Amino acid sequence: MLRVRKKSSLIFLLAIYILAGLLLIPVYKNQINPDGISYINISYYLLEGRYIDAINAFWNPLYSIFLTPFLLFFDKLSSTKVLSFVIGFFTLIGLRLLSNRYNLSKSLKDLLSLIIIPNLFYFAYSVVSADFLVLCFYIYYLYLVFEPTYYDKIGKAILIGLLGFFAYLARSYAFYFFIGHLSLISFTTFLRHASALIRKKIILSFVIGMTVFLILSSFWIGLVGLKYGKLSLGHEGGFVFASVAPDLKEPLFYNGLVKPVKNLDTSIWDDPIFLKKKSWSPLRSIDNLLYYLKLIYNNAHGIYVELAYFYHLSLPIVFGYLLYFLNLKNRSVRHRINLLTLLTFFLYPVGYILIYVEERFIWLNLVLVLFMGISLLQVVLNKLKFNALSRVLLLAIAVLFFTYYPIKKLVILASELKKGCIVCQTLEKEKVRNKNIASNHNWGFSLIYSFYSQSRYFGMTIPEADAQNILDELRRNNIEYYLVWGESNLDEKLKKNYQLIAEVRPENLKILKRKDIF
Repeated sequence: MLRVRKKSSLIFLLAIYILAGLLLIPVYKNQINPDGISYINISYYLLEGRYIDAINAFWNPLYSIFLTPFLLFFDKLSSTKVLSFVIGFFTLIGLRLLSNRYNLSKSLKDLLSLIIIPNLFYFAYSVVSADFLVLCFYIYYLYLVFEPTYYDKIGKAILIGLLGFFAYLARSYAFYFFIGHLSLISFTTFLRHASALIRKKIILSFVIGMTVFLILSSFWIGLVGLKYGKLSLGHEGGFVFASVAPDLKEPLFYNGLVKPVKNLDTSIWDDPIFLKKKSWSPLRSIDNLLYYLKLIYNNAHGIYVELAYFYHLSLPIVFGYLLYFLNLKNRSVRHRINLLTLLTFFLYPVGYILIYVEERFIWLNLVLVLFMGISLLQVVLNKLKFNALSRVLLLAIAVLFFTYYPIKKLVILASELKKGCIVCQTLEKEKVRNKNIASNHNWGFSLIYSFYSQSRYFGMTIPEADAQNILDELRRNNIEYYLVWGESNLDEKLKKNYQLIAEVRPENLKILKRKDIF
């Protein structure tokens, strides 16, 4: 009977997710971002059988591989949301499984699953990114390694290695995290057991999982190396590290127009490795070292800010969970799960702290804060006597606390997408399609609007260049439409060659068309 109730509650929660998720897809269908554009274009190379062109040193392939079959049945924007919906579905199941490791009561498992649904919708529909796919793999990976006897079967070790490989195939950062995290998990588990037999099993499980991971990963590393002539785990980290160099003038914004590399590319961002950036090292000078130490501090503070914005009591929850952990007996099962949760929470963002931080990079941390918070809630409910009304109020506060921010952000995003549609409709009305486009500013939105119109975006003209130099650059690159952002008046030289065909007031955007185009 208990098993039937557990299944029925999970089915009910999945039904809520499916119904609400399908209703939200049309609302957020038009959401797209530069990274998402690149993943979509790689999928089209796969559809055309151009597998060499689909190999990319910056964008790992798994998200695009998963996206490809959806493009056969849906338009490119809807495809990303349907894929995110599917990823969220399996992530929800994985989170339900993971909750079993925390020994939560059935009612709190149901509460956690209910709370996580708006969070999953935010992850799924707010941005097109491989980070959500990586999160899904991490949840199942943690479900396996958080089991007290994860090391007792070879099949589990192989599955752990596979999950690590899939995460890496989605995003390069997973390579470093998997090696560090599995090593740390194995080491702490090794120390907890005095039995020589169990210790041998732990070592064997580690060796098998790591071997599977490294062998499979080497195939992708080799493919990228063959195409670009240089072996690398992924060029994304090095590229981003070069982007945070002191006194850097970002080539995307300051080097002028750049032609997209391949015919299906929307912009140079589809293969940004071709954007040359100077390498730098914090060890080259004292100034560089001081700059880098400040960067690390700012990134660490940035993670705290992101956590605090998303869940306002994140820091007290983590601190409270740490205190609870310190008061537990060292050999208890609960002590182990608390230790592994805290180790994962603090280890995961380390690589990002060293380079660059965005909210989507720490979605795993947000999920772990949620698990910590619900675990502490169970402790409070068990330790203190609450009447039925007080318990309901406390649970309602928990729901509000963990869902307010993602719901708020989803509402704001829906409103912003309506504004963006005005520009898209204007471009469609003016029959801007399959054209060469450039802009004077606002690289991200200009790229997105170029993608909407199935055009190629050459980037931004050099800031503060005079009108003649801008005009020469537009001519050299055969720019047919020029997007001018801001309140400034158009230069007379520009007016002689480009005519104003539309002005979008809410966006402060003027759309110029070359006069020899009919």
